[in-house]
Amino acid sequence: MDEFPSHSFPSGRRFGIAVHVAVAAGLLLAILIMVNYLAARHPIRKDLTSGDRFVLSPLTLQILQNLTNQVRVTVLFDSEAALFSHVDAMLQGYRSQSPKITLDVVDYSLAPGRAIQIRDRYNLGRDDKDLVIFESGKETRFVRSAELSVYDADINSMLQGGSRQVRRSAFRGEALFTSAIVTVSQAIRPRVCYLLGHGEHDPRSSDQNGYRKFIDLLAQRNVTVEPLTLGSEREALPSDCELLVIAGANSPLEANTLQKLGSFLDQGGRLLALMNVESLGTTTGLEDFLARWGIAVRPSVVADRQQTTGGSDVLVGEFGAHPVVNPLAHGHHKVQLLLPRVVGKIPEKFMPADPPKVEHLLFTSDAGQTKSKIRDGTAYYDVRVDIQGQRIPMAAAAEKGGLAGVAANRGATRLVVVGDSFCFGNQLIESASNRDFAGLAVNWLLDRQQFLAIGPKAIHEYTLRLTPAQLTKMRWLFLAVLPGSILLLGFIVWLRRRA
Repeated sequence: MDEFPSHSFPSGRRFGIAVHVAVAAGLLLAILIMVNYLAARHPIRKDLTSGDRFVLSPLTLQILQNLTNQVRVTVLFDSEAALFSHVDAMLQGYRSQSPKITLDVVDYSLAPGRAIQIRDRYNLGRDDKDLVIFESGKETRFVRSAELSVYDADINSMLQGGSRQVRRSAFRGEALFTSAIVTVSQAIRPRVCYLLGHGEHDPRSSDQNGYRKFIDLLAQRNVTVEPLTLGSEREALPSDCELLVIAGANSPLEANTLQKLGSFLDQGGRLLALMNVESLGTTTGLEDFLARWGIAVRPSVVADRQQTTGGSDVLVGEFGAHPVVNPLAHGHHKVQLLLPRVVGKIPEKFMPADPPKVEHLLFTSDAGQTKSKIRDGTAYYDVRVDIQGQRIPMAAAAEKGGLAGVAANRGATRLVVVGDSFCFGNQLIESASNRDFAGLAVNWLLDRQQFLAIGPKAIHEYTLRLTPAQLTKMRWLFLAVLPGSILLLGFIVWLRRRA
């Protein structure tokens, strides 16, 4: 007689177990379907990266919630590129916040056929790659990889005469992406006039001192830029001009030009005036004109022996409390100026009646000094009139409420005056945080508060520095100790099983 039965489980019990497993699997599948359904209808994203790198600002969220037009976003990027993960993660956040955003990510190295179709659709060249395309209706905006990074030089090394080491310090994606969405979804573009005829920087030139990149920056912010001359009696500022730019005028402005400019500001106009060292020995007329608005442009340039790379420039790290420079101050950024002029507030006792509110924007360190003598392109300190050993202002902003009964629809008059015009030229606009400073100034002048608080997201890089002896230890650890430990453990297990 067999001691054990031939079957471990009766057929009825086996059937019951099978039914139980089937029911459990069905319930698990139902739970998975319900979880996925709820996740699709009510998505929740949580940024677990350090510093909340991909958390959208409240202003971006507000813009996305109020979006009425459908915006198609196409990412044409190499998935192995350094910035791809930043671009993809941030745009996924945009899509999750608004049903009006559709996102299409194309890796041109893995899907060359689709990449060709996208280039043909948007009339792009074969070399156009690593960019994000925003489209709504007939409006299209491109954000290229080169625009997305903020690069910081190793300032300490530069100040000590060392090499210029440049590293990626921040990601500008949110400001550019939000700006692009607003650009393509709004049909109305602010009109900006660029004054010519007095030695200003050429807005069409690609030379190092040209303003082509600055004009491109305005275009990226959904702005229409038009050249303007006001020399003749018939020429006038267009009634829909929202901002006038005077960049580097170094010859006198005509009396009727200054009169038209005064009428423009009296009616709530906006002015961006950039002075430079080339007009130091010339009275352009802007000096007296700006004084009526509480801003003094002094006949001297500024130096800072503690914050300079070569003596002729100032690496500005001291900022006033103003919306134009608050993001720069909070992010510990630098602005590079070349032989900037002194630009500051007029003392209260010399201010005109009903004065505007004037605030300083940029300062030197406590080691600042002025230089009033210019000889052969070099500035010299004059002990009789110049000052040193104190903070010196180099840019200011003024604001004055609209006058009663005069152009009430324009709002307040606003001015930004910078002591250096070369900082926005094609060469220096890419230096330090000059591009961000230019964009912030334009946004404040045009009253685009939605972009002022969208600063770059910091990118933290960690460097592991090892001595040759430490490198040797690391090499033996990974090539010998770790593999050897695994082999030894396996050999011990084999011996025990043999025993």
